[in-house]
Amino acid sequence: MAGNAASVEVYAQHVGGLLEGEYERRKTLEARGGSIITTSAAVIALIFSLTVFISGKDYKYTNHLNSIYILGAALLAFVVSATIAIYVQSWGLKYTITGKKTLLAMTQGLWDLPSDDAKRMCLQRLVNTTLTMREGNDRKAVAAQYSVIVQVVAVILLGLSLIFELTGDPQPAESDTPTETSVQRPALVQFSMPVT
Repeated sequence: MAGNAASVEVYAQHVGGLLEGEYERRKTLEARGGSIITTSAAVIALIFSLTVFISGKDYKYTNHLNSIYILGAALLAFVVSATIAIYVQSWGLKYTITGKKTLLAMTQGLWDLPSDDAKRMCLQRLVNTTLTMREGNDRKAVAAQYSVIVQVVAVILLGLSLIFELTGDPQPAESDTPTETSVQRPALVQFSMPVT
């Protein structure tokens, strides 16, 4: 296949730049995964700290379905988000590189190839590496987006849990001896209307 030597040089330079961009993109995605993990861990620690600080030792949650279960769902969502982020940060997705046999052949049997053919062969190897690395990076990018979405859901659930708990009826802590400062609320009176 005859070709223009100048065009092979241009293509090789272009593909080399794309490959370098994909390496940088992978580093950025892995760093993003690390920041998501850090954020999830910090928020989980904050949740536990605030729960203890606000509620105190003898606090009783007043609205279990609305606050405790939603808080549990928020914690679960943060754990799921962090797990996805660990995949983004740590999982080394495979990509194609020039094989050992081809590398050895370049210094032996392929040594006598014309310059244009050798450049074209190397360019094809760079294209293969770039395409497979891009596929892996695309998968990591989608996973990072899902991780952030799950983290946002966790923050919303955390907010709902806090709202339900703060707007609920506070229950005094149970003690063995009644105190004089205990205030009992009057029972609600219900009225019924005759149906006509």
